[in-house]
Amino acid sequence: MPDAGRRAIPLDELGPREADILRLMALGATVASIAETLCLSRKTIQNTLSLIKAKLRAETDAHLVWIAARTGLVQPEDEAGAGWA
Repeated sequence: MPDAGRRAIPLDELGPREADILRLMALGATVASIAETLCLSRKTIQNTLSLIKAKLRAETDAHLVWIAARTGLVQPEDEAGAGWA
C-alpha cells in the first residue's frame, strides 16, 4: 500500500516533447538553449515549462529538477549532470 503522505509523480501525463523539455531543463539547459536545440521559440519553451509545472504540481524549477531526478528522467551520469556525484 502506498504511503498516504507521498503522492505518485505521474510523468505519463507528459507528452514526449514535454518530457524532452523537462529533461533538458533538469540537465541545466537554459530556455534559449532548449529552444535552439528543439527548433522552437523561447516563448514556446517558457509556456511548456509552465504547463509541465501545472501537470506535475511543481511550484518551482528546482522542484521540477527534483522530480526529474526522482523519477529517473535524468541520471547523475547524464552529460550535463556529470558533476553531481
